[in-house]
This record gives sequence, C-alpha cells and structure tokens, in this order.
Amino acid sequence: MHRDWILLTDKAAIAATSRNRRPRMTDVLSAVCMVSGLDRETICGPRGAPTVASTRQLAMLVMRRHCAARSTPEIGRFLSRDHTTVISGCRSAERRLAEDPEYQDLYEAVREYIGIEGAAA
Repeated sequence: MHRDWILLTDKAAIAATSRNRRPRMTDVLSAVCMVSGLDRETICGPRGAPTVASTRQLAMLVMRRHCAARSTPEIGRFLSRDHTTVISGCRSAERRLAEDPEYQDLYEAVREYIGIEGAAA
C-alpha cells in the first residue's frame, strides 16, 4: 500500500512537471523502470538479455522522440552506450512497435506515466 502511494506520488509529480515542458531523460528512465519492473542498474548495465535489451531500446526510443535533449550521443552517454547503439536500438524498437501489441502497450504506459498525451509520435 505504501509503495503504491509513493508510485502514484512520483507519477503525479512527473506528469505535473511534464505538462509544461518536455520530459527529461531521467523522467523517461524512471517511467520505463516503473512500467517494466526493471531497475536503473539493469537497464543501464551491460546485460544483453532479450527482455533487458528490448526495454532499454524502448527507453532509447521514448528519449529520442520526446525528450528536449535527445541527440543520440547524449542518450548513449546517459544509458552507458555508444551513439550507434542508440540508433540501432531506436530502429529495433520502432520495428517492434509496429508488430507487437504488448510492446505498444508498454510504450503507451511509459508515455502516460510521464504525461505525454495525444497520438504516438
């Protein structure tokens, strides 16, 4: 119960601030962690398990599409990756979004968590 209240408080804070500005990469990473159940260390770490990699790629795509500072080198530094890995990850995430309804739901959940409204970019 207490954990749920904290999550709702965090979500409300992120959504309230993002109404007036584009989300920060930290906001996106927090949202991806919350909806995927993975922690920051796992997403930014060296593991390449398929579930971790696809979740990391989703974070890259959301950052690339919706963050104010969204160059691939900057996203790469933030996630401890090379900028070419970010480019490849975004392409993989876009392909998966077009084909996988569960991945689409995860993407929409992240967008909702950080307060991005309207049609998917």
